[in-house]
Amino acid sequence: MKLLSLAKLNLYLEIIGRESDGYHQIESIMQTISLSDRVEVEPSDTPGIFVSSNLPSLPTDERNLAYKAAKLFIEKFGWISEGVKIILEKNIPLASGMGGGSSNAATVLIAMAIMCGIDILNSFMLEIASRIGCDVPFFLYGGTAIARGKGTEITPLPPLEGIPVLVVVPDVEVSTRWAYKNIVVPLYPFRIPSILLNILNKNNKIIDIKELNRFLFNRFASLILKIPKVKEAKDILESLGVENVALSGSGPTLFSLQEDKEKCDRLAKILREKFNLRAFSVELARGLIHV
Repeated sequence: MKLLSLAKLNLYLEIIGRESDGYHQIESIMQTISLSDRVEVEPSDTPGIFVSSNLPSLPTDERNLAYKAAKLFIEKFGWISEGVKIILEKNIPLASGMGGGSSNAATVLIAMAIMCGIDILNSFMLEIASRIGCDVPFFLYGGTAIARGKGTEITPLPPLEGIPVLVVVPDVEVSTRWAYKNIVVPLYPFRIPSILLNILNKNNKIIDIKELNRFLFNRFASLILKIPKVKEAKDILESLGVENVALSGSGPTLFSLQEDKEKCDRLAKILREKFNLRAFSVELARGLIHV
């Protein structure tokens, strides 16, 4: 089975507090986009879990979240064969704040669940996803959703799709662990504004992109934008007239929702060719996509 494993952006991300186990409580609006990896999951007659990738540097053992997903799934539900073969074709930049590894893990769970006739949103599936990583449960839903708690409490929203988005990934990796260790938990956190929820609950076709852009927020922005390569990328975007540049996750990915796909394409091309930046012209997307 071949599926697209979609990246995500955080349209909103606030740190609400810190739990006794050291994890941060968040409130976020997550959104899948059309930038994606390809994941192939197939039964194997050879016992074991076999992961391969087009990236030589990517671990293919238990350090890989896709491997961990397959292992936990088999432990809970069993499997239709002796082993499982997983092929990851990576396009989502690593350590970019777009959840590539978490998306791969969720996509493996989805593929295995479909092949075993198990409901994707079965409570056990959500439990397994939460054990793998805080972003993984969201990717079982995809589309647009609110994530609360450690990020594992998901409330779906009407899915946004087709809205152009310019995505730029500065050439620097930001450790999620480092970002959470260094972020200052606000004394008075900003809850998701009701006006933003009202915008997102409208029909996708009548959403005002400029209005939506005004409410994009990420608590990590003040920290991550101090990193020279991230600040430089933001300055370049603004020099090209790109407004309301937002941050995804704990960075370093920057993005801006656009009204015009052709303009978005042109900007991405300029950023790649003139400034040698990893830039993508993509769209907001729903969840599960078969290849």
